[in-house]
Amino acid sequence: MVLALTAFAVPAQMFDAASVRRSRSGETSMTRLDLQHPSALGRVEYFHVNLKTLLMVAYGVGPDQIGGPPWLTNEHYDILAKIPDGVLTDQVPAMLRNLLGERFEMKLHEVTLPRKGFALLADHSGRELKLSKPDSQPHVDLRLDRILVTHCAIGEFAQLLSSVMDRPIQDLTGIEGHYDITLMASRADLKAAASTGEHSSGSVFTALRELGLRLEPRTVPALNIIVDHANKIPTEN
Repeated sequence: MVLALTAFAVPAQMFDAASVRRSRSGETSMTRLDLQHPSALGRVEYFHVNLKTLLMVAYGVGPDQIGGPPWLTNEHYDILAKIPDGVLTDQVPAMLRNLLGERFEMKLHEVTLPRKGFALLADHSGRELKLSKPDSQPHVDLRLDRILVTHCAIGEFAQLLSSVMDRPIQDLTGIEGHYDITLMASRADLKAAASTGEHSSGSVFTALRELGLRLEPRTVPALNIIVDHANKIPTEN
């Protein structure tokens, strides 16, 4: 399974070194990434993944928000990349965007289109969110029954929910600062909530209200990535 990381706004970064090659047939898709201690692992590895999946990781969008030639889903690649010392893993999407542009000579453009999704709103009936300590580091932990995040802005939390639910989520809370958040809902719960709506998936919406947040179904602006050009064969390592 490939974990789609949220594309937080970060300065442009490059991997220290990267190997990109076409996969052999019959391999299994896999991603390895240390989300808590990037300096301990120092690398990110993608095995037998297609370019569409890599674009989902790089831009934090769902599969139906990517357009381009059909082979984006048919050709598979292995990527092994070294993360620079001291760089947090929430910067991996920006580094991956640069790598795709360099090795595949990828040209694309972005289009914002209306799409059915959710607005994330403040709900004052719930308890207050827990402010992060100033020296804490961003961290995402997707467990079987809950989602834990530390040092996370609410806009970034909305992006994380969007990546799991595969629905655009617009942050309209107006809440500033960074928070430690424990959402008592699984990825399966969030996906079910996205497809069935608030009245049929009350547990997710109730869990959010307990945090002082609320999801309201709306048509919201959604980022779409259109690939105008990319090479099937990446440049040599």
